Amino acid sequence: MVHYDSGRMFIKRTKAKSGGETYTYIQLVESVWRDGRPTHRVVANLGREDLLDPQQVDRLIASLAPYGQAQVVKAEEMEILRAREYGTVYVLSYLWSRLGLDELFRDLAARRRLGFDVEAGVRAIVFSRVVDPCSERATIRWLDRVYAPDLEALELHQLYRTLDFVYGVLDDVQVGLPERVTARLVSDLRLVLFDTTSVYFEGDGPSGPARFGYSRDRRSDRPQVVLGLFVTPEGYPLFHVVLPGNTSDVRAFRQAMDELRLRVPVGENVVVVDRGMVSEANLAALRSAGIGYIAGIRMRHLTTREVLSRPDRYHVVDRNLQVKEVHMPRG
Repeated sequence: MVHYDSGRMFIKRTKAKSGGETYTYIQLVESVWRDGRPTHRVVANLGREDLLDPQQVDRLIASLAPYGQAQVVKAEEMEILRAREYGTVYVLSYLWSRLGLDELFRDLAARRRLGFDVEAGVRAIVFSRVVDPCSERATIRWLDRVYAPDLEALELHQLYRTLDFVYGVLDDVQVGLPERVTARLVSDLRLVLFDTTSVYFEGDGPSGPARFGYSRDRRSDRPQVVLGLFVTPEGYPLFHVVLPGNTSDVRAFRQAMDELRLRVPVGENVVVVDRGMVSEANLAALRSAGIGYIAGIRMRHLTTREVLSRPDRYHVVDRNLQVKEVHMPRG
């Protein structure tokens, strides 16, 4: 005697070979217990998956609907009144919390009485810049298109006040941000990457730092500032420096290296710079500061030709990279 205890029904896909071909068959099966062991009982064979008639399936579902509790609604009968994006905000919220940025801005805001959730304001501005870069006014409209209940109460004037708040605590942010990023994402800070660019203004720009100088955008007719950025080899930003627009590469480099020694909590650094930052003065500044460096040098440079001419074996590092070590006397 065989004893069955009935369970739930579901669709099962079964593959079978026939004439050298593999076909998938659809079955309606029931999960049952047979003599104390779980197994499946075939209720109905619906046929080959590639030969199923969608309209026939729809009719089968409609004919079974009166015997169930769920309401069967066809797609054409549905009307989407409103939809909000959730995935991007969910991922960014997880990263924000994972990096401890919520704690950072809450701690900084606790020193001030601004009358609203400043951390939420910072989060809204940052998230909108990542997903859909826009102005603060457009950020309010963006918040209406995403699912973020804890950000819905923010108003435009509060975003403006948030920007004032961030500007006031910028030094604290640039100290706290590397601490959190490096503690959670970077295990070795001995190697950092640095580069500069210039950002010009259509108007007068901020008094003091906005000055005329060499423009990477070829807009020497506009006042500008020099922006320097330090990142890890993985691409995580550590901190940035903003210097007057007429700052020379040598002076910008020295100021940036001073900031590096103050902000990055390691005893030994190796800085990587591209050919645009290489000059005898910059390299001398690194040596005097005790900072190691890896520098790209133009092929026409005398030292480069001398290094390449030294007989020695190259070691293959990657498919398009070979290296060799050459010791040069310091001059």
